Amino acid sequence: MPIHRRFGFTLIEVLLTLILGGALSVAVIETLSTIIRLDARMANRSLALERGWYVLSVLEPRALHASLGLTFSPSDSLFQRSFGGGTGTFPPPGGLGWEHGPLRIWRDNLHSADEDDDGVFRGRGFSVLYSVPSGLRADIPAVIELSDGLLDVEVRGDASQLDVRLPATSKKDIRSWAVFPLSRLPVHISSHIAGSHSSSLKIQLASAMSTYIYPYDELHYLRGERFFAENAQLYAQTLTTAWQSQGEAMLEGVLEMWFEWTPSLHRLEAWILTTGGQSGVKTPRHSDWPAAAPWKADFERQDTAVVFGSWILKNL
Repeated sequence: MPIHRRFGFTLIEVLLTLILGGALSVAVIETLSTIIRLDARMANRSLALERGWYVLSVLEPRALHASLGLTFSPSDSLFQRSFGGGTGTFPPPGGLGWEHGPLRIWRDNLHSADEDDDGVFRGRGFSVLYSVPSGLRADIPAVIELSDGLLDVEVRGDASQLDVRLPATSKKDIRSWAVFPLSRLPVHISSHIAGSHSSSLKIQLASAMSTYIYPYDELHYLRGERFFAENAQLYAQTLTTAWQSQGEAMLEGVLEMWFEWTPSLHRLEAWILTTGGQSGVKTPRHSDWPAAAPWKADFERQDTAVVFGSWILKNL
């Protein structure tokens, strides 16, 4: 009697195949999903770090050039008097309480920080009066004295790039002020006559002081800016006759900033908290974010990074 063979799979074999295939598919999908999430988080963190380093690149030259060419000492009022302070006509920096000098830490967007018991000023923003090279140098044969009254000084360079606001006889606009670093006192530029390769400046001191202008000393513009973070953006306010009523948004993704200024050590420290985007998981507070700095619950739903910068400000 012939034997009939039947080929195929039993129901149990089919079910086992489906179960194993389903488990394997779930594992593959979970692995791919994890890889995609990790890749997105790495991209977010890279973007957050990039934003943080950019903020430091903006702050660093301004901090290092704070008070360049100016004389400041916490023990006297020479800095204020060099702008006319105490004479009843205090020009820029505008009666805004620069009693702590060209660099000021802000506790928040409206109030400046007070010195803590350990001699450190701490806050979420900072303002700075700093110097910007002009490319124009004093074209004089010898040292000349500058005291009361106006003085004509020739400067050589690309005179078309002279960046001052004239006329400014009221001395109200910081952009009409400049400094020759070797002179150590600010000068007010009341007028200028531009030539093809040089310019004649009419300058004067703010009060009854005297200084010297040295040959080839480079003219530096005086500028004032204030930086703070709000609504996950970096803002900058420019000082002219007063602070801009609203800051200019410079960069998104800046959640918070924290500054600590230690005058006794001439040290400025900055922590920049940035985000690269929303996070799929809850992230804890960064261990390197200062304990005194604000931290919001919303930050825990972001892929964040903390970038740190520290500078010794030799001019302060």
